[in-house]
Amino acid sequence: KEQVPTERDSRKKVCRTLAAFANGRGGHLLFGVDDDGRIVGVSTDGASQSYKDTVTRWITDLIVPHLEFALDMVDTEDGRWVLHVEVQEGTSPPYGVDPANPSYYIRRGATTFPASADDVRTIARARPLTPGPLVGRDGFF
Repeated sequence: KEQVPTERDSRKKVCRTLAAFANGRGGHLLFGVDDDGRIVGVSTDGASQSYKDTVTRWITDLIVPHLEFALDMVDTEDGRWVLHVEVQEGTSPPYGVDPANPSYYIRRGATTFPASADDVRTIARARPLTPGPLVGRDGFF
C-alpha cells in the first residue's frame, strides 16, 4: 500500500486483509510501497511512535477478536519510511472486521475475499481450542 489510510472505509479495507492473514497462515503488509514495489515512503511528520500508536489503535478497534501483530517503522537507505505490519497466524479464529457486526475474510493468492459460511466453519475447526478460563478439559464450555 502506498499510504496509510486516513478514512474509516479505507482502514476497514486494510483490516479485512489483516484479518484474512490471521485466518490463514499470517502475512506482511507494507505501507509506503507502490504496486510496482517501489519505495515511496510514508510521512511520519517526525513522530513515528505517535504514528504507530494511531495505526495500532484503529487495527485493535476494528478487528475482533484481537489478533497478534507487530508494527515497525523501517528507515530506508534514502531516508524514506516504510511501515511494516506483520500478522501471525491467529490462535482464536475466525477473525473479523467490525466488532458490532463482524464480517470474516480469507486470502486466496494475493487477494482478500469475504469468507463463506463454510469457510468460517473450516477456519474455526482448523485450530483446536486450548483449555483456558472458559474452556473445559474436553474443549467445551
